[in-house]
Amino acid sequence: MHASVDYPYMETTSTGFGLGTRSETYKVEPAMTVDIRGHLDEDRLFWDQSVRYSSSKSFTVGTDYVLGIATDRIEDADVFLIPLAEGFAKQLRKDLKK
Repeated sequence: MHASVDYPYMETTSTGFGLGTRSETYKVEPAMTVDIRGHLDEDRLFWDQSVRYSSSKSFTVGTDYVLGIATDRIEDADVFLIPLAEGFAKQLRKDLKK
């Protein structure tokens, strides 16, 4: 099984606060693709499926910088893996019923 997360939608904001400080934020709507390949042995593939789930919820990620050095992360993205996994599980169930 292989999973990848990408961001089909992203909105960028960069602001400077003077004295060499700035903040870069990204509003993203993540999507997850899971490729499932099941093998009984080297030659016998019994499961070959790809499932994609796109989140309809936006998350904010970014970084604060002072003099070009990253000082703090701005993110609520730590929590988006669980909703993506739940969405993937629902999509997989739906695909298996077809």
